[in-house]
Amino acid sequence: MTSESLHVVARAIARAGQESRVREQFEALVEPTRAEPGCLAYELFVHEENPTEFLFVQEYKDEAAFEAHLGSKHIGAMLEVVLPLLAEPPDIRRYRRL
Repeated sequence: MTSESLHVVARAIARAGQESRVREQFEALVEPTRAEPGCLAYELFVHEENPTEFLFVQEYKDEAAFEAHLGSKHIGAMLEVVLPLLAEPPDIRRYRRL
């Protein structure tokens, strides 16, 4: 981890009743994303009390690695399935270590 790396936190809320479908799609992203050349960390969490809320905590070598992730086939395929199953658009935020 360096101060130049990019940290991304992405929060998504599934529609009620769609939690298992969303979870399945999100879990399928973990291994292919971790195998991407610029991915330094990629973790998926579900809220303890609200199973509709998912959180990705990610770290990439740089902005270019994150952009490559966003353009990957596995992200594109997942978005086609998941976006209609979400209660609201995903909240994706980028951070740099101080």
